[in-house]
Amino acid sequence: MKTRKLAVLALFTAVSLCLFVIEAQIPPLSPFPGIKPGLANAVTLFILYWKSGGLEFSGADVFAVVTARVLLSAFVTGGVFALLFSFTGGVAAVTAMLLFRRAFKGALIPVAGVAGATAHNLGQLAAAAAVYGSLSVLLYLPILILGGIASGLLTGFTAALILNRIKGG
Repeated sequence: MKTRKLAVLALFTAVSLCLFVIEAQIPPLSPFPGIKPGLANAVTLFILYWKSGGLEFSGADVFAVVTARVLLSAFVTGGVFALLFSFTGGVAAVTAMLLFRRAFKGALIPVAGVAGATAHNLGQLAAAAAVYGSLSVLLYLPILILGGIASGLLTGFTAALILNRIKGG
């Protein structure tokens, strides 16, 4: 990996970690646990769709940034279960967003955000079902899907807005 690309990916990792830490300081926006804006995922979407300055990032690059952010955020928060849930959700989200980007070549970034946020929530529920040995956590699925739609649209429109501003559009 070229030095410039590695430096840019490290910068994206730092920005997403900062957004995660800032978001952790915000009081809950919903009475339901686990419903958050997911601001760090705007960085993930940005990386997926950014093609500028001779740099374009692969799926492996995006997975690397998300994995680094999840590991570093676990050190910041100190939660072992949070690490498992965040990693499972992050892998599911990036996978969904990569599949979406491949299937739909157009600039449907907000919809990709919804796909990623919803997959993130599904991944976390799967991890919770495995950890707690109960499928009863799936009762929470409708609430998390609605939360995923809202947060996915927020992060998707945020990433799209920044990308458009950078392109001068």
